[in-house]
Amino acid sequence: MEKKEIGKVKLFIMLFFAGLSFFYLSIYYLVWRLFSFVVNLICVKIVRNTDGKLETPIVFYEHPVTKRMVAFIAMIHLAEPEYYSALNRRIKLLSGYKILFEGIGRLSKRENKFLTQEERDVFHDFDSRLKLLKKIGNIMLLKYQKDKGGLFYDLSWVNNDIRLYDFIKSSAKQNLCFVKEEKKLYASLDDESMQLFSKWLNNMMFSQFLPAIVVANIIGFFFKNERLINKLILDARNEEAMRGINKYLAKGNVALIWGAMHLVGIGKELKRAGFREVRREWFTAYHVRDYHLFESLKKEGIINTFKEAANSIMLLKKDLT
Repeated sequence: MEKKEIGKVKLFIMLFFAGLSFFYLSIYYLVWRLFSFVVNLICVKIVRNTDGKLETPIVFYEHPVTKRMVAFIAMIHLAEPEYYSALNRRIKLLSGYKILFEGIGRLSKRENKFLTQEERDVFHDFDSRLKLLKKIGNIMLLKYQKDKGGLFYDLSWVNNDIRLYDFIKSSAKQNLCFVKEEKKLYASLDDESMQLFSKWLNNMMFSQFLPAIVVANIIGFFFKNERLINKLILDARNEEAMRGINKYLAKGNVALIWGAMHLVGIGKELKRAGFREVRREWFTAYHVRDYHLFESLKKEGIINTFKEAANSIMLLKKDLT
């Protein structure tokens, strides 16, 4: 076969596979758009995407007999500074509410001294995830909730959560790992091209927040490790939150500042206790930006794209806890 004919065959094969790839990508895109539309239409209990904005709610519950109120302030822990400013102003208006907030705290010197090697590994794993989250926040020009310029924590507020020491011991006992290979991802974000890619990817995740969370939950359902993490991060801590609510409800109204992923579980417990939702107020955490994929990948290419996307989805999900 002549070289000219071989060249034509190679060109035909390349065009065929390019066309086939375009066809399948188009199908996947259309399916994703339909899936996103349905999810955003029916799943607005935790967060919502509207008009290029990601919003979280304050949900007010009232008991019809006692008339006690519980305000659940559903948080996303990485957001635009204006989000925290707006919430700070709104929380100041909650006159007469006892404010409880989540936060597993820090290890004391004594607790740190008695950690086993396995428990230390869990602690470093957890700590590196927090550092990675903050680094992504710096790249995206976002604030972390507990940093300066984030949420203002008044001395009258009560920390109502499980202790970090207990959290670490429970995690180590079940051999849980939260986000794998954080150190490699953390180091890669020092690269300018990876920062461009991170901006595009995280912007995409924020713009399709609910569908991304639903996908993460579906994937996580098939992995025992992820189910155990959910049970520890959500269920066990929800129980602690409810103990705090019940304790302070005897004295008056309660406001709860917790990650938005806890809203469904705690909301169900409040309804079992006779509370009814009376209203919601929405606050904008993020405005979707105009980042372009091909510009972001111009230098980096698509190597590790799916791996980094999976890590970002899991971080995004845990950002609500």
